Amino acid sequence: MRSFARFSLFSLFALPTFLVVASCGAPAPKAPEGSQAPETRALLGSAPDFAFVVRLDSLRADPVYAPMLRDLSKKQDLEEILQGVTAIDAVGNLDGPKPLQVSLVMSVRSAPPFDKVPAEWKKSVDAQKGGVSLPSGVWEYASINSDGWPYGFYVAPNNWVFLTGRAAGHGHDWFSSHVEPPPVVDFGNDALVGLWVGPNALKNPAMAETANEPGSKGLESAQLILRDGTHGDLLYTGLYTTKAFADEAVRITVDRLGMYASVWKSAVDRCPGLSVLGLENESDGRVVRMRVTHIPEAVRAALTCQ
Repeated sequence: MRSFARFSLFSLFALPTFLVVASCGAPAPKAPEGSQAPETRALLGSAPDFAFVVRLDSLRADPVYAPMLRDLSKKQDLEEILQGVTAIDAVGNLDGPKPLQVSLVMSVRSAPPFDKVPAEWKKSVDAQKGGVSLPSGVWEYASINSDGWPYGFYVAPNNWVFLTGRAAGHGHDWFSSHVEPPPVVDFGNDALVGLWVGPNALKNPAMAETANEPGSKGLESAQLILRDGTHGDLLYTGLYTTKAFADEAVRITVDRLGMYASVWKSAVDRCPGLSVLGLENESDGRVVRMRVTHIPEAVRAALTCQ
């Protein structure tokens, strides 16, 4: 059985109401499809600690989020590059004492030909004079950054792949005989953006500070998914080592929202449509599930208020 609390973010700061009901158990977060594939493990060197994806094809087809993607692409001068890209996804491991010391396999799916990249990108690559064509036909550029961390960039017929750490060490051999990256990370058909953090990530010294943050203590694994405009929500699922840590995470979420009461009230005063946003908390033993609702309505309201 689980406890369930639901409330409007606006009513939290005015006249809070909570609905508590009984329901069946909430599933623990699991690794997304593709992240545990043999090809992924072979290139990364082990099972990943984390995975994420941005489904640009789904975002473009979504009536709520497509305008936002177009505006962002124009502002960043990325519209021509991103227009054919279907997804950007990555898997990785934390391999050093610093958060940026990761072994990463990041793929840009259905990427444009390399001659379509911005001129400053090509100028930077050409200045290095280190690119080579592998027997498979894949173009490779491999080097070491100023911190001594290896990386590689691979341009295949339909994909770009960026590798760091141990994955960079495997990249040359892999792309000498392969022209495709590992399978795409997949959180389901209704997911626009997804992030998964596995049980080994928060045990890494690089994440020590994060693991001790209020609400993160005892966290074993987590998943965050932005679903399409039809669902209109953002889902968080966390698995904690004990029920006490799970309950603490829910309590801290409510407490922190209360800390920003005046800020939120000011935002709603300026744009009343934002008041539709809601937050639902569920706890079932060691599993916590949080859901931010009515995101499309809030997005429309924010765009109107601009």
